[in-house]
Amino acid sequence: CHEGISASQPPFAPDLIHVGSRLNPDFIRSFIEAPQTHDPGTAMPDLLGDRDDKERKEIAASITAYLLSLETDEATPAPAAAKEGESGSELYHEAGCVACHTPLDQKDASAHQGAVSLAHVGKKYRPGGLTAFLQEPLKTRPDGRMPDMKLSKREAELLSIFLIGDSGSEQKTEANDGAVIAAGKKAFSEMRCASCHD
Repeated sequence: CHEGISASQPPFAPDLIHVGSRLNPDFIRSFIEAPQTHDPGTAMPDLLGDRDDKERKEIAASITAYLLSLETDEATPAPAAAKEGESGSELYHEAGCVACHTPLDQKDASAHQGAVSLAHVGKKYRPGGLTAFLQEPLKTRPDGRMPDMKLSKREAELLSIFLIGDSGSEQKTEANDGAVIAAGKKAFSEMRCASCHD
């Protein structure tokens, strides 16, 4: 928790190599388009600045296409449904998730100032991708605040089922043509995204 980085050392932003196997494509695109809207307080800057809506959408779509083209892993299979007696809800509270995150049975997050809301998780993650993240959060977010909770695979699966709930959807990665991918690669380079992301 207390190991810092020097002012000259760039932040270790999430690893984007397998981002398409972890996150839903629609979330990636909308997050690039307006990071603060989807994750208030994120370290991700709004690189699209004062561009108009049309250009903002086009650039976000092309960068998303480029990132999805890097995918070398198949999406992790969605976890099997919880059996009788298995409860992600209980585990969420027992494992200490509520130390940093809003209790999910309370709609009023204002009672827990500073708590990180998980309301967006169902739209953000592929079910299997969330399971993999919960097992090894520092693998994809080396500079993230989420600690490794030493969860078993099944515990991570149960939490994933609970957190995604009915709001989740497994989106198919659609093939993009080479011109869109090339435009995204160029934008990724010009905006110096690799200054923070591997």
